[in-house]
Amino acid sequence: MPRISVRKTSRGQIELSKYKDAYDEVKAGESIRKAAKKHGVNYCSLLRYILKRDTSGDTQIMGYRAHNRVFNDDQERMLSKCLMRLADINCGLPKKIIKKLVYELTVKYNVSRPQSWDDNRMASEEWFQMFIRRNPELSPRASKSTGKI
Repeated sequence: MPRISVRKTSRGQIELSKYKDAYDEVKAGESIRKAAKKHGVNYCSLLRYILKRDTSGDTQIMGYRAHNRVFNDDQERMLSKCLMRLADINCGLPKKIIKKLVYELTVKYNVSRPQSWDDNRMASEEWFQMFIRRNPELSPRASKSTGKI
């Protein structure tokens, strides 16, 4: 099974501005189906957006999002910056050390993590591959010795 599935449809990738424009038209008196057709969105999705926006306010997220991410975007950005700094100082970090370091961070900051991480006391290979894919500026490698003995 491939680690990355190839998207076959454009479902869930419509811009939020189209939903906002259609929402404004519905509130002005247009029917949901006409507003949805005019702006090129599904009427059921538009209805879902209207219900969400009416109950919880102006900030809405439509479409698909990861439900099982260990770190949020800001934490992951900070982690990648920290790993880049460590790699510059240490001439590269091996994959195993990075995975152990990430596990220790989740323990220290009490971040929810998969049970397999606790069993192995390191991050999973799957998480590591996706992290490297999301942060291509990182390149884990074997550490090189800095001097002769």
